[in-house]
Amino acid sequence: QAVQGLLKTGSLGWTPLIKSAANLDLAKNPLICGSCAFAKAKRKGRRSKKVRFQDDSPFTSPPEHVNKTLSDNVRYPGERVSIDHFIVTTPGRLLGSRGLSKPENMYKGGIIFKDHFSGYIHVEPVINFTAAEAIRAKQEFEYAMSSMCVTVTHYHTDNGVFTSTAFQGELSRLAQGLSLSGVGAHHQNAMAERAIGYIFSLCRTQMLHAKLRWPSQIHSRLVLLLSLLPMCL
Repeated sequence: QAVQGLLKTGSLGWTPLIKSAANLDLAKNPLICGSCAFAKAKRKGRRSKKVRFQDDSPFTSPPEHVNKTLSDNVRYPGERVSIDHFIVTTPGRLLGSRGLSKPENMYKGGIIFKDHFSGYIHVEPVINFTAAEAIRAKQEFEYAMSSMCVTVTHYHTDNGVFTSTAFQGELSRLAQGLSLSGVGAHHQNAMAERAIGYIFSLCRTQMLHAKLRWPSQIHSRLVLLLSLLPMCL
């Protein structure tokens, strides 16, 4: 609708194509982004389960408090933050590597932080999954939160490196609380798990969009640069 409002001003011309796009009825002809449709598609099981509520239940739809159990009694930003690791199969180059990094020194994944009150998501890439990298990522996240005048007082995580002595000592130094999910109970850290899925969906969409829309332009620009290179030497 915002793009249509811009087209109706005539600042981009008034050709038949622009006229049709400006007057298109979006209610009858919804526009679907191909990249988004591909990236957000999920495989559906042959036996999908549907949750049904009995007619005598006081709720005609899934109870709202069921979906917000993890955020109960959260009153201000930083009071409760979920953390979780994610792993990527393709190592990522460091920002200052210039393509010369060894595979063992490249990013293997990251740590995601999500604030329960505001929904703010922070992603910090890590080279390995040690306690030292977890502490560094935590410090970077808290620095970003402090720039918004927010102090983190409690973390909720899975088990693993977050139960190490070094990470526990960092929490004790700052008088921060920690709660852990049960072993194998990933649903107890659903805030961070959903944030990982959300971020990966956005990244997948951008990569597919670049692949579908930009290869011809990139190829033409590379050909132009290569043709001009002998003139510059």
